[in-house]
Amino acid sequence: MFDIYCPHCESPYLMSTPQIISTHRTSNGPVAYVKCPHGHLLVKEFRPNRTRTIADWSETQRLAS
Repeated sequence: MFDIYCPHCESPYLMSTPQIISTHRTSNGPVAYVKCPHGHLLVKEFRPNRTRTIADWSETQRLAS
């Protein structure tokens, strides 16, 4: 499940797989074409998690000790 905002309805919705029309892999991460409960076609971008840097890892280790 995932959330999406429909600008036509001016409302957020919780979506699940039946509302997915199609999915595609792009260079910016996967995208899904979905329909809101009122039938508006929307695009949901699923951005990949950013890669942790050495600085992030060092800060995590410092906080854990």
